Amino acid sequence: YDTRKGTIPNDHGRILNPTTGNPIPGAYVVGWAKRGPTGVIGTNKKDAEETVALLLEDIPHIRRAGVDAKVEQKLEELLEGAGCKYVSFDEWQSFNALEIERGKSQNRPRVKFIDIEEMRSAAGG
Repeated sequence: YDTRKGTIPNDHGRILNPTTGNPIPGAYVVGWAKRGPTGVIGTNKKDAEETVALLLEDIPHIRRAGVDAKVEQKLEELLEGAGCKYVSFDEWQSFNALEIERGKSQNRPRVKFIDIEEMRSAAGG
């Protein structure tokens, strides 16, 4: 931990080993812990997208390195097994596009859904 910056040493979200300076397989950071206490929600979202993109890029290498080798289930299977309701990234992209479209008539960037049933109905599900 870098007490001066208030961050965890990282390379675009990949946490770095303090001794070697190399990324630690399977270890990531986002938000203020990644870049320091600055920014707003939009900054955090873009920041998280960058880190998640790297995580997805790293998955084949992480598996080869033996990190989480015991966990072979897909994320969806884990969530369903725990009884969690979730929105996939593809579904989120649809909802995002619908919210942006809803905002156009009001000259706003978007109009958020506030009811889950309305959201799913608008998306055709």
